[in-house]
Amino acid sequence: MEYKKINNVWALKISRGESVLESIKKIVFLENIKFAKIEAIGAVKNVEIGYMNNDGSYKTKKFDDEYEVLSLKGSIAGEGIIHMHISLSDSSFQTIGGHFFNAETSGVVEMFITEIHDKKINKIQKNNDLFPTWDLEEYSN
Repeated sequence: MEYKKINNVWALKISRGESVLESIKKIVFLENIKFAKIEAIGAVKNVEIGYMNNDGSYKTKKFDDEYEVLSLKGSIAGEGIIHMHISLSDSSFQTIGGHFFNAETSGVVEMFITEIHDKKINKIQKNNDLFPTWDLEEYSN
């Protein structure tokens, strides 16, 4: 992985054979990223995605073929919690998508991580939400 920070944006190039998730975890740790959004395109294989059931658990599935990343979007919050969703297209132009768990880069992945603020925003379980979400009431500039 190569990356460069330009203003409040990290531009990443994740190379063939590298884990997308491990690359993101590495930059979050090295650069102490607190609260940010993630956007990416590229080509991947050995993809694991999931669908959240009504009880908050995930049904997961692995896809071994190579796919074009139509969109990979997500956020970084709390103690480096990475939450992403992905849309993919295969060689017959069929699309699949879901909660992103991991993938291996098969060509290249180009990614932007845009820092929203250098202060951490916590994630808490609240109301009837199925999973912890941003604690916007506690957050202040």
